[in-house]
Amino acid sequence: LTVVDLPGIARNPIADQPKDIHKQTTDLIRHFIRQEGSVILCVFPANVDIATVESFTIARECDPTGERTIGVITKSDLA
Repeated sequence: LTVVDLPGIARNPIADQPKDIHKQTTDLIRHFIRQEGSVILCVFPANVDIATVESFTIARECDPTGERTIGVITKSDLA
C-alpha cells in the first residue's frame, strides 16, 4: 500500500508560483487518480456545496462509476 498526499487545487498563483499553477496541480492530481489501483479520497469542508468542489469533478472524470472514490467531510460543526 502506498499513500500519496496530493496538493490542494491551486487557482491563483501566489508570490513566485508559476502562472499555470492551476493546470499543474490538476494535471498532477489526474496523473495519480486515473490509475485503476488508486483509491480517491476527496476531502472538503461541510460548509461548501459539493456541486462546486472541483476535486469531485476531477474524481468523476477519472472514476465515473465512483467505485474508487470516497468523500470525506470535515468541519461538520460549520454546516
